[in-house]
Amino acid sequence: MSLDEIIAGIIGNISSYPHIKRNYQDISKILYFSQAWYLAENNRKLFNGDFAAYSQGPTNLEFWKSCCDNPWEEIKLKAEVYLNTHEAIAIDRALHMFSKSRPNFQEEHTKQGSPWKTTRGNLDIGSQCWKIISPILMRNYYGYKLGKDYSKANNPA
Repeated sequence: MSLDEIIAGIIGNISSYPHIKRNYQDISKILYFSQAWYLAENNRKLFNGDFAAYSQGPTNLEFWKSCCDNPWEEIKLKAEVYLNTHEAIAIDRALHMFSKSRPNFQEEHTKQGSPWKTTRGNLDIGSQCWKIISPILMRNYYGYKLGKDYSKANNPA
């Protein structure tokens, strides 16, 4: 799926979670968790695109470039999209995880997550970083949470 289709899928399902904002900050975190859970479950990417280990948590570069002028502006639904079961599960899992979090937990969780920390190395939390988070790190870290062992698996597609 394209990034726009995934964003449409998130926005289309966000109404069940009224306290989640439709802005860059919230959608960006949900994109990361959707990609991570999909990688963990299916050993392939939900959508093409990379996440940088930015100081405020994982950031999808394409989405960031499209929103960087006003990250607090509401993201509008461009078109309806129909998700298959695996795509819907990944997005719903990400929305549920995000919605159950206490305030600011999303940033803390992404910072404490192994893929983010490993990619950033010894950088201070506030330091800028545009290094790309490996999909393999994401898959392995979240796969472990699902009880999957990817130690002998091929790289995700």
